[in-house]
Amino acid sequence: QASEMAKQEEAMRQHMEELKLTQEKSARRESEISGILNAIHNSSLVAEYNMDEELISINDKFQNLLGVQTTQLLGKKYHEIIGSSRHTDEHRKFWKNIRDGKTTSRIDKLTTVTGQDIWLRQTFTPILNKDGEPFKVLNIANDITETIRQKESLEIQANEITRKNIEMGSFNDAVDGALIKCVYSPAGIILE
Repeated sequence: QASEMAKQEEAMRQHMEELKLTQEKSARRESEISGILNAIHNSSLVAEYNMDEELISINDKFQNLLGVQTTQLLGKKYHEIIGSSRHTDEHRKFWKNIRDGKTTSRIDKLTTVTGQDIWLRQTFTPILNKDGEPFKVLNIANDITETIRQKESLEIQANEITRKNIEMGSFNDAVDGALIKCVYSPAGIILE
């Protein structure tokens, strides 16, 4: 019995060591995940929605960009926050994909309460429960307003350059048609 008891104690001791290692590994992993989440919250706009499309959490950075108090945002539906209709096929498809567990990215234009237009590149990731079913949505967004404005500015400049090139071509054609012109080579041979 003493020998059997010693074997059981040794097995118990090994089991306790394995359990301790597992707990240490779990604590390290939890600390790592916490660090990653803190980095995301500090560098990005972060919000969470429930599966009824209601905002349940928003970080300070996102709330400050929108210019609205958190208490005024919590409980609002996604379409109310971005100012779109929930009755469109696009909206229904967007939320169906999320409910199906698919990560979805999109670019949205929002108008703040001050009337300022902002552009956001947003990624919506369904968070799954232990049964693999989504129970909330993590929204990580980045403000791309300056990039959109620069793109619009470059497009305006490109259009202006194209217009001026057409104008210069027309001016050149007008000059060619109005003047008598002769082009000579250095040897004095008429080229044109």
